Amino acid sequence: MATETIVATKQNSEAKAFGEFGKGRYSRVMGELYKDLQRYCNLSPAAAHKLSEAFGSDFGRAMANAEVSARIGRVTKDGTLNLAEAVKGVKATATYSLSAAKLCFMAAEMAKAGAKEISFDLPKEVHEFAVSV
Repeated sequence: MATETIVATKQNSEAKAFGEFGKGRYSRVMGELYKDLQRYCNLSPAAAHKLSEAFGSDFGRAMANAEVSARIGRVTKDGTLNLAEAVKGVKATATYSLSAAKLCFMAAEMAKAGAKEISFDLPKEVHEFAVSV
C-alpha cells in the first residue's frame, strides 16, 4: 500500500490595508478607483476596497484573452530600447464593479471639465455587493 505525504504551504496571512492593491498590472487603476468610489459615490473605505478588487478581477479576466501586439524599438547608443504593446478591446459583461468604474471615470472627466460637487448614489444592489463580506 502506497502512502502519500501532503505538504501544507504557509499562506501569507498579512491583510492588506484598505486602498493597497500590491504591484499587479491593474493595481494603479484599482488605487485610483478606490479613491474615486469614496469621493464620488460616498462609499466607506471597506466597500470601496472590495469594489476596486472586484474591478481588478473582472477587468483582468476580461482582458486575459485579448489580442496583444508587441513592438521593440532599436537599441540606442546607451544600450536601451523602447518597448510598447497594443491591446485590442474585448466585450465584457457589465458587472457591478466595471459599471461603477465607468461611472467614476466619467465623474473624473466631469471634474476635469470644471464640474463641482459631483456625487452619485449607487443602486441598492451595487451598494449591498460592496458592503457584503
